[in-house]
Amino acid sequence: MENPSVIHEKLLHAQRANICCRFWAGGVIGPYFFENEAGNSITVNGVRYRNMITEFLWPHLDGTDVEDVVPVG
Repeated sequence: MENPSVIHEKLLHAQRANICCRFWAGGVIGPYFFENEAGNSITVNGVRYRNMITEFLWPHLDGTDVEDVVPVG
């Protein structure tokens, strides 16, 4: 009764990505992907966000004059 040549595909896991990117007059910083060691997307929490700032964002701003930069949201 069914066509054996028809392929039915179904995702096992939802595809998602948690990415942070900063834009400012001096350019673009990022993207930064929130991923675990296996490369899978992970939920952003306070600890992970703080780690992104200290390990990724601040090193990119090192040596940059950020006196006029105003953080938003």
